[in-house]
Amino acid sequence: MLTSSTRSDRSVIAAVSLKNVAAVAALAFLASCGGTGMSDPRAQTLASMSAPQHYAFRTLARELAGRCASYSYNEDLAKDLTRARVKAGLPTSIESRSATQLEADIQRRSMAARYAAPSYAALDACQALDGEAARGAPISVLVRKRG
Repeated sequence: MLTSSTRSDRSVIAAVSLKNVAAVAALAFLASCGGTGMSDPRAQTLASMSAPQHYAFRTLARELAGRCASYSYNEDLAKDLTRARVKAGLPTSIESRSATQLEADIQRRSMAARYAAPSYAALDACQALDGEAARGAPISVLVRKRG
């Protein structure tokens, strides 16, 4: 038997689910409207991630590009992604700062393990970015190969 509390809980879950669906739809629409790389499927994947995942990948892309002279960070795309997320009503980096820091640490360790580095600090950034680009990872849309 459904109690009023159970019905209320289901209504809240349905409302949250509809909001998430609407936000993803808005992001897909904004991505199709152009902008630097926004139509790239990797950018769309990145845009639709949870805030901690999204901002963690952006942090890692910036860090790795800063450690590899062969790559630069795509600041224009990062700005386009931020605008799209704000327009869609998704959480910002400030709103998810603690969770983003935790997710970034997890992603750093994961990347070090993926490329058999003893630590993230010891990771060959150029090799990692080449590998991420080769496998079409969402992080690779945030960096550009120089020359």
